[in-house]
Amino acid sequence: MDYHSVFSSIPMPATLIDMQGRIVDVNEAFLEWARGMGRDLRKQDRIGHHVTDFSGVFEEQHQFVVFVNDLLEGKGQQHLRWEGRVEDGHLIWGDIRGQVVRDSDGNLAGAVILREDVTKAVLQQRRQLLLHRLRDEILRMRDAHDTQAVMVAVQDGLRSLGVPMDDCGVNLVDDSVDPPVVRFHSMTAEGTWRPAGHGEGSKIILQIWRQGESAYRRDLAAKDEHREASQIEGLFQRPVRSVIDVPFAQGTLAVNSPRPNAFSETDVDIS
Repeated sequence: MDYHSVFSSIPMPATLIDMQGRIVDVNEAFLEWARGMGRDLRKQDRIGHHVTDFSGVFEEQHQFVVFVNDLLEGKGQQHLRWEGRVEDGHLIWGDIRGQVVRDSDGNLAGAVILREDVTKAVLQQRRQLLLHRLRDEILRMRDAHDTQAVMVAVQDGLRSLGVPMDDCGVNLVDDSVDPPVVRFHSMTAEGTWRPAGHGEGSKIILQIWRQGESAYRRDLAAKDEHREASQIEGLFQRPVRSVIDVPFAQGTLAVNSPRPNAFSETDVDIS
């Protein structure tokens, strides 16, 4: 059996290390993964180095060192979930699994370390947690003061998702009256809560809410089809260029940024 062809054909990013923790080989999937993390590595950049060298770029350093030590001490299969941040500021998550390798006599010879990107699954889980918490906080509302708990839930949830927002808001739709009423609630990036209010943007919010699809305005300075820029900037007392509104059962969840094109398509999906 050709070892190199078998190792290279592993579809997951794989690293082979010896008992001293030195890298013996990495496969092409690892190099592609590293490039996706912003590191243009070649095999010769990794082979011969200790596996924990540069690991802080990819995963939490201390946890990874413990992971490798436990693996090489023969403590069985090892698993580590890590969180990182790429150059554009977005959060990513990965699973690392290790399996010892034995020689023909059954002695420990090293280990294989496999990595898997689990960002999509983590974001989906955290998005559901945010929506459940948001729903529960809204159902607990008794008066306008309770809205602060809603906004804290929104801000905490968005930060856990790694959405690079500056200000956030919840626009609640009361469709028990005709015409429906929209109440705007917002919180700045610094945590300043702004109580409920009404505004000219009610028609915009109602339209987005009824359509049931996320509305991403990439650059209000270049295109302000709803003529909402001045209203939003008046609310937050600073320039706003990018805005996302995401409909949910009781209204829309909104985030904004002073930077144009601040949000990725992933942000639109998870917001």
